[in-house]
Amino acid sequence: MKAAKILLVLGALAAPAPATAESLTLNRVKSLLGEMGFKPKPTEDEALTLEGLGSRGANLFFRLSKNGTALTIYKAWPISADKQDVIPGIAMLKANNGHPFSFALFGEPGERAFDIEKTVDGALVSKAMLRKSIDQMLEMIDSNEALWDTDSWPIKAK
Repeated sequence: MKAAKILLVLGALAAPAPATAESLTLNRVKSLLGEMGFKPKPTEDEALTLEGLGSRGANLFFRLSKNGTALTIYKAWPISADKQDVIPGIAMLKANNGHPFSFALFGEPGERAFDIEKTVDGALVSKAMLRKSIDQMLEMIDSNEALWDTDSWPIKAK
């Protein structure tokens, strides 16, 4: 019986430690995007940007969570003060139907902006995931031109 207990303890000591998720770095994201043929540029606020994408010339941003465990991909638009009361929320939700994005409205009255964004677990970030996310975001932006052009607000939901 003592031998069995000793073997059990030794077996537990010899077992490999559970794997821990490696933190994602901005350099890793930059490297993956570069391998895909993109030319990511660093921003002043610790993010990366891809400029002039899709038919609307969208700039997409890539930002890590503070602990490096998640990546948020987003596109932001400023909203002029005269359009802040006519944000087409229903139209935005309809445009997002079937897409894995969320919307965020931020800023103080008179200086608001909105964005579409997708946040993924850092362990899931790969070239394939980045390619799919970029393509989905550009497809939504390009196919809903009036929605993202704040000068055309107010608009009706399609």
